[in-house]
Amino acid sequence: MFILKKEKQGRIMDFVGAIKAGFKNYANFRGVAGQSEYWYWYLFTVLAGIVLYAFDQFTNLNFLQTLFSAATLVPSTAVQVRRLRDAGQSWKWLLIQFGLSAALIVGIVGLIVRAVALIPDMNLVSDNTDPSLLQSQLTVLAGDQAFVTFALVLLLSLVLTLVYLIILLVLLVKPSKTFEQGNKYLAPSTPEN
Repeated sequence: MFILKKEKQGRIMDFVGAIKAGFKNYANFRGVAGQSEYWYWYLFTVLAGIVLYAFDQFTNLNFLQTLFSAATLVPSTAVQVRRLRDAGQSWKWLLIQFGLSAALIVGIVGLIVRAVALIPDMNLVSDNTDPSLLQSQLTVLAGDQAFVTFALVLLLSLVLTLVYLIILLVLLVKPSKTFEQGNKYLAPSTPEN
């Protein structure tokens, strides 16, 4: 098992220690989490999610991976908040996810609702196999201002989500900051005697 280099804020955490810390601090949004704690927890959730997804597919249960994701949502958010604090960043960066998620949902639901409303205009019941039929259906969709608006909302929210995820990744990989380096989320260190 490999260990990340020594962290400034605390002890080095191994893979098992990070899993224990993640569940022990299930809803602890205070304090800090070092790089090893965060990335090992993230690795655990990804690997467990893959294994449970494969198990779900093999057994046709189709709920274990979803149940695991729901069960680890709070500790994953908590360790993310603590990791941002360790890097000297505000946890408020995570609030952007809610706005982007809302925009994605509005775009998807709006497209579906408008497409369903336009079904009578698209001549879907025709037995005509003429390729121009698809072109005329796309013309109906493209001619509907509400459909185009929802498509643009969806596209813009996807682009902004990608940009946000890149920014968040950069913030999460930043090294730990001490109080002396400007981390306002930590108390000043006391000299050891």
